[in-house]
Amino acid sequence: MLGEAGLLVLAVVGISFSAPLAAASAVPALAVAFWRTATATAVLLPVVGARPRRREVTARDARTCALAGVLLAVHFGTWVPSLLLTSVATSTALVCTTPLWTVLLARVRGETVAAPVWAGVAVALAGVAIVAGLDLRGSPRALLGDALALLGGLAMAGYLAAGASARARLATSTYTLLCYGAAALALLL
Repeated sequence: MLGEAGLLVLAVVGISFSAPLAAASAVPALAVAFWRTATATAVLLPVVGARPRRREVTARDARTCALAGVLLAVHFGTWVPSLLLTSVATSTALVCTTPLWTVLLARVRGETVAAPVWAGVAVALAGVAIVAGLDLRGSPRALLGDALALLGGLAMAGYLAAGASARARLATSTYTLLCYGAAALALLL
């Protein structure tokens, strides 16, 4: 059985191949996004169903997970198509602006953000600027892809913010099942 380090390596490798595989797919971008979330839902359903309930899912939890799932659908529904409009490197760099949007959302909600967090965001944005700056082709198609990737990063920040309360209450597998199920349904529509 894989230990925590092995699972972390597997996760990093899986995430690393996500963008190039989605870009190389012959399937329409929204279908890729749908099947990604629908497959995760199908895999998690028997896992969550087989576990004894630790905490009851409240109506508020369900609404929170549904909102988070819709934001996750917006993330995948904008980012995956962006991979076909701009370079994979630029798209991936721009979708990784999520920390910036997360910090800005925290400030809008009145939360204090520590100076080291701002410093980390600045370093991350410098990296995004370096990677995205190397690929600024300026074509309308590429600029649309860039905008979709940025929107995908913002939607991911919304997903993280919206789901925070439910993530604190629910088991990770339950939370993920509900969010990915809502995302798959939104993408199907």
